[in-house]
Amino acid sequence: MSVGSMCRRPARTASPRDTAQSAARRMGAERVGALVLVERERPVGIVTDRDLALRVVGEGHAASSIRVKEVATPSPAVLGEEASLQQAAQEMRAAPARRIPVVDDRGHVVGILAADDLVRLAARELSALAEVASEQSPRGRPVAAKGLDAVREANHYAKPVETVGLEVPVRAVAERMRSKQIGCVIVVDDSGLPSGIVTDRDLTRRVVGEDRDPNTTAVVEVMSRSLLCLDAGEPLQRVVEAMSEIGVRRIPVLRDGALAGIVTYDDVLVALGSELHALGESARSAIVG
Repeated sequence: MSVGSMCRRPARTASPRDTAQSAARRMGAERVGALVLVERERPVGIVTDRDLALRVVGEGHAASSIRVKEVATPSPAVLGEEASLQQAAQEMRAAPARRIPVVDDRGHVVGILAADDLVRLAARELSALAEVASEQSPRGRPVAAKGLDAVREANHYAKPVETVGLEVPVRAVAERMRSKQIGCVIVVDDSGLPSGIVTDRDLTRRVVGEDRDPNTTAVVEVMSRSLLCLDAGEPLQRVVEAMSEIGVRRIPVLRDGALAGIVTYDDVLVALGSELHALGESARSAIVG
């Protein structure tokens, strides 16, 4: 399968001369996390919701006056339509980037490929592989994966979580996210209990898109309030199901009613990828050994 057959078409684009505010509004309207900046149909940059959150909000710029090219990544890596998915994964790792513009043989933008697209493909292939393993197992198809669930608790994948108070200015929140290299913080009330969550996307849509002042806007005004928390002892399968059901990538976990950490899509993906790699190396050693 080639990049051209899998990428999302058409790519959502913007002019380098557009304001950060207009770019944020377009992202919200199109429900995308990135825009390719083009001139004469050729990619000259890419801007993501993280760029807008950290470089506009985090640096205290007025979204209606700063040009998007000033906060975008210039001269992004690109992929030709005929490139393989393996080449795409290697390019994303080398860049590093989660999204890469796809161009035709004239260098014109025709689409965009996201890491999530590759994950979905890998998940389908792994599901098919699991079916093969079940059918060929000497013991037949397993009745239930209770033993696996018992091992893979949410707590195993939870990481420490950054928290802020309700009245902290969003610029300080963005600065914290940038210094800690994280994509969200949990907003807590005076008793330390979670009241909401603020992500790159929240800052892009509700601060940059609405041209709010990053220095005077409190995080309570822009945070997402519908926050699902799960117990740290919940099986990972339940956490992943919850992410899918409500359309989120991050779920805080509690222990004895107190905030204990956060499970994120990216962390689970990295951990499972490492485990699958180790499993593959073990199988290879068994074959050649």
